[in-house]
Amino acid sequence: MWIRRRVVLMPIAVLILGCAARRPKVGKIAVGEFEVGGTVSAVSRCHDPVDGLGLGLAKQIVDQLHARERDAFVAAKDHVPAGDLIVIGKITKIDGGSRAGRLLMAQTLGFGFTDYGAGGGFLRAEGRVIGPDGKTVGIFSSEHKEKSTGWFWLRYGDSARHQVAGCIEDVAAEIAEMVDEGVYRGGVPEAATRGPSGAPTRTAAERLRELDSLHQQGMVSDSEYQEKRRRILEEL
Repeated sequence: MWIRRRVVLMPIAVLILGCAARRPKVGKIAVGEFEVGGTVSAVSRCHDPVDGLGLGLAKQIVDQLHARERDAFVAAKDHVPAGDLIVIGKITKIDGGSRAGRLLMAQTLGFGFTDYGAGGGFLRAEGRVIGPDGKTVGIFSSEHKEKSTGWFWLRYGDSARHQVAGCIEDVAAEIAEMVDEGVYRGGVPEAATRGPSGAPTRTAAERLRELDSLHQQGMVSDSEYQEKRRRILEEL
């Protein structure tokens, strides 16, 4: 009987230990406020202010990383993020969905213990993770559509704000999972990193190393160094 138990439990133990071994070891993880609005994001069917969504996404990513026992914090917007890993990005699409569609579902399905997505909101975020040396560790994107239906019929006609909040929660969970496991999905194709002539453009790491060199030589002041480094990271 004991031998049989060992035969059954050994593969499970190997699987668990294997997963634990693949989890990368990192120290502090800085999550910058995601850019949102203006020319950065395509906003549709959402009339609520979007300015605070980037900070809200960053906070939720940090909360999710804390739940995974990671040392993470939200980097101040006016400071250059610093950490063993730096997460920066943009919210590129916000869609509040169709409230009329959600209300229609309420009328046709009643209390509806269903799982339809008609009228649901949508959100997409893209970004990258950078190491302390300025090199890109991974490029990611995550998107989620919120379902329009819920347990109670009153939820069918809920606001675009609630729809977008639900999307942010799920996108944050997916990004945190990628950072925690070190496996990134939805990266930008190589062609996107090339200039009009087809020649590779200078990478952020190369520009940061050049900036560090100029700063060490005294050719760039401390304030200029911080500002230029922040701009390079924001362009990613």
